[in-house]
Amino acid sequence: MTGMSGAGKTTLAFGVQEILARQGYNVYVMDADEYRKTLCKDLGFSREDRLTNIKRLASRAKELSEEYDLIIIAAINPFEEGRGFLREMYNSPLLYVKCELDQLIERDPKGLYQKALLPEGHPDHITNFTGISDPFEQLGKVDWIIDTSSVSIEDAIAQFVVYIQDYLKEQRATVFFQEFLSTLEQRTKSLKANKTDVELVAEQVFRSVFEIPVYDLMAFLYHDFRNLEQFESWIRKDEPEQDFKRRIAAFYRLLHAVDEQTDYRNQVLTNEQWQHWKEKGYIQISGLISEEDCDNVKEQICNYLEIDMWRSETWWPQDDRKLHSILLPSLVTPETKDISYNEQVRRVFEDLYESTALVPKMVPLGYNPPETTQSKFRGTGLHWDIDFEIGARYYIQGLIYLDDVDADGGAFSLIPGYQHKLDELLQEHGTADNALKWLEQQQLQVNLAGKKGDLILWLETLPHAATPNRMDKPRFVQYVAYQKVEILTT
Repeated sequence: MTGMSGAGKTTLAFGVQEILARQGYNVYVMDADEYRKTLCKDLGFSREDRLTNIKRLASRAKELSEEYDLIIIAAINPFEEGRGFLREMYNSPLLYVKCELDQLIERDPKGLYQKALLPEGHPDHITNFTGISDPFEQLGKVDWIIDTSSVSIEDAIAQFVVYIQDYLKEQRATVFFQEFLSTLEQRTKSLKANKTDVELVAEQVFRSVFEIPVYDLMAFLYHDFRNLEQFESWIRKDEPEQDFKRRIAAFYRLLHAVDEQTDYRNQVLTNEQWQHWKEKGYIQISGLISEEDCDNVKEQICNYLEIDMWRSETWWPQDDRKLHSILLPSLVTPETKDISYNEQVRRVFEDLYESTALVPKMVPLGYNPPETTQSKFRGTGLHWDIDFEIGARYYIQGLIYLDDVDADGGAFSLIPGYQHKLDELLQEHGTADNALKWLEQQQLQVNLAGKKGDLILWLETLPHAATPNRMDKPRFVQYVAYQKVEILTT
């Protein structure tokens, strides 16, 4: 804390200490005036002595920091050099307790201003008094300001408590985030075969909050990672520091403070849609995404893949780094985010999960050019997106058609109702691969034709696949998904 004599630093500090103690925090207040009688009793009030004073207080605070959740240094600290020292050496946030000089002179509880204003030569005159005969230098970076000349002491204490609580939460979030990055890097490179549900949820929430496609993350960790500081810089990119801190806080909050929702109320789905979902394992809804939003994302795909819709020879990109099979794993733009974060789409997911505690996942875009004799369909056949080491989950996948799609135009396909038969199929056929071969032989797949902007959602336990595009134009889609965040810790 910095501020001139009489501004209220000590009163604020002890008031906050009392409130935080009732909340379970162990807080220590270092009153600079008291330390002038012990640790710093040999120091005067010259610039050099004042800087030495603040360095001693900081060193002592560092020694005590293992014993306390928070240490508050209440000192005038009038020189920017001293304030900068605390920030640079100890990363200490700064509260400026502001008060106008005329009010300080009027308050003057210790009579110090009265003495400082006495003429030189007077036996009671105080020299080197901040604000009168010594400067209080203009502040540089300040984290918080409380103006005690305009608010009551009770309101000032309440403000400071809020600042401190937010700061402590931010510190916990930062530590958690850095520990998570370290664990993620180690776990990824250890090639750990099995991940717990907690680990999977945490990684998915991480990618969603920081908007990192999974392919980009894996490529960085395997090929570019040097240290945690560089990893954090890569995640942040050019984002302003305060915005990045907000993401870290959101990441921490989602994984630690998700409330159970036992009274969820439906927002979008009709009873008929719910019944279809429960029986068939999928729904198809029109009218949620505008044609303009679809066209904007389609344009982004064409620009990225260097496709000219008026020149068919450009429709078959050869750059596997941009197009994996029929997926564009790394293209994220403001236009794609408009669809990913669409409020109506989110509400459908919320209805199906019966929860508002969802985060969007970073999932690919899709591009499926017409099949020719020279360029065959590059997608996968019928499959489940299930990690059978973990087991099936209630997890919802989705896509949005960015153009009208005919049944033979690379339409999405699935086998309705077979989410209920997964265990039976695995038991009867022994493995997932054998079960899928049998299902393909039965020719049970249904191709879902649709209009531009149609949303299709399905359970991961439903067998599904993209299909060869046998029409005369490419098929464009944007995949969408939301992850329900469960409580990881209490």
